[in-house]
Amino acid sequence: MKNRIKQAIYLRGSADFTSVAEYQALIDAQVAKLNQQCQTKYEQEKEHLQPLPKYRTPDYEVLTAKVSKRSTIDVRCILYTVPSRLIGRQLELHLYHDRIVGYLERHPVVELPRKRVSGKGKRRDRCINYRHVIGSMRLKPRALSIAPGNQTYFPILNTAKFGNSSKLNLTWSRLPKSSLKVSILLQFKIKSRP
Repeated sequence: MKNRIKQAIYLRGSADFTSVAEYQALIDAQVAKLNQQCQTKYEQEKEHLQPLPKYRTPDYEVLTAKVSKRSTIDVRCILYTVPSRLIGRQLELHLYHDRIVGYLERHPVVELPRKRVSGKGKRRDRCINYRHVIGSMRLKPRALSIAPGNQTYFPILNTAKFGNSSKLNLTWSRLPKSSLKVSILLQFKIKSRP
């Protein structure tokens, strides 16, 4: 099946898709083409098949993870942030193919996009949502100056704009990418504009 999909992408001329739905449509077309080849045999066997089970089988894997004091969980070598109110709690995680749902005492408390390690030789990665840690960072904004990859936490650092004030924009661009910018943003809640 993988070879069929590779060939279909090759015949298409490009491996770039505008959306996941477009890629899924290509896969569905290849599956339908493969199923057509054995349609007559399927019709013969169909009368001997048993009915499907009443309840759907789970299409996820269950893991547990404890939320660290930094409001993170580690799932399959990927570091994810979760809301800071969950620090110290044990979460039951349902790993779907495209998302992770965290449950606390059988109640869903967080849903995260599923990320996979990409790149040769890369074993670990992280999926940081600054909205999860902004509350605790607001209490101690300088904590980010020593954090590795603070650009990952706050992508807003380079994109904040101050209207038409060229002096203020120039000063902002000259500031180091540190907790000073984070402190300013947290205190004044400046909106970013791309």
